[in-house]
Amino acid sequence: MQFDIKPLTLDETGDYLDHRLQVAGGEPGLFLPGAVGRIFDYSGGIPRKINHAASLALLEGFGREAHRIGPEVMDAVMGELNLG
Repeated sequence: MQFDIKPLTLDETGDYLDHRLQVAGGEPGLFLPGAVGRIFDYSGGIPRKINHAASLALLEGFGREAHRIGPEVMDAVMGELNLG
């Protein structure tokens, strides 16, 4: 069986991140709009790449003791991926 899933839009990417957080027992809104935009730019809306960037952002945010993931955290992540 094969599925052809289209990439998510920017709005869907934010909804997807919130959903994944809720499933994991967290609260929606952890990723600020600027961070969602950077994740979308990196991932092109592909869920596997969204997950990759979000996981790295959570680690970076934890290291910074950040309460929200903002664009500055994503800039650091993109730098680690040599994309910044």
